[in-house]
Amino acid sequence: MEWRIYLFGYPLEHSLSPELHNRYFQKLKLPLAYEARPTPPPRFHQEIPQLMREDNFLGANVTIPYKGEIVTMLDELRGEAAIIGAVNTVVRTSHGLVGYNTDAPAFSEMLRAAGWSRVGSAMIMGSGGGAQAAAWALTQMGCSKLAILHRSERRLKTLRNLLRRLDKRASFIPLHRVQEFFQWAEREGHLLDKSAPAEGADLLDDFARASGVSGSFPAANASSIPIHQNESKLFDLLVNATALSRKLWLEQLSL
Repeated sequence: MEWRIYLFGYPLEHSLSPELHNRYFQKLKLPLAYEARPTPPPRFHQEIPQLMREDNFLGANVTIPYKGEIVTMLDELRGEAAIIGAVNTVVRTSHGLVGYNTDAPAFSEMLRAAGWSRVGSAMIMGSGGGAQAAAWALTQMGCSKLAILHRSERRLKTLRNLLRRLDKRASFIPLHRVQEFFQWAEREGHLLDKSAPAEGADLLDDFARASGVSGSFPAANASSIPIHQNESKLFDLLVNATALSRKLWLEQLSL
């Protein structure tokens, strides 16, 4: 029997996960197939449980915007997922559907590989499942000051609850007050040059436009926020999280 592993999210057109996983499975001649299942929000609660009940379902990755939504469909959360409350990996076990979060340890490993053993302060753009994983990882590395730029009050509530459980405070800045985000960064020494264009500026412009905010914003220091400034670091994060997810699935096959 060929086991199925899905990627749940929406949209998924630019995801590298199917190619990364299927190339690995084919190289080792494993009876596994990885398939992206883009599911619009109106269909999520109907289609995803059906897919996870299939006889040959082994597991899934979960991405934006469902890392929090998927939790109520699972039987158990383990490891970091139980603390963070967000899941990016689902594994079918003899005990039911189990949720894990491999984003958090992958994020920590990425920072350590970049030479960061401790983090004093950090900036996070967003408040969803990825932001929750980053916040957890940063607090484990000693981060005492966080600024979070957000656009979703609903998701922000979950992130606030996580930080409260971790006994950490943060500055929460709504997107329409984005300049305060950079004022905070400037005070903490996170900005190089407010007029210098860089990849991070494009990312923030996209983030702003999606929320109806116009304008061009200054870029952040690459050494301060490596995940948003260096494409190779983003790829490292994806590879680390991918390897951890794959290990969890293969353990169920005793491979």
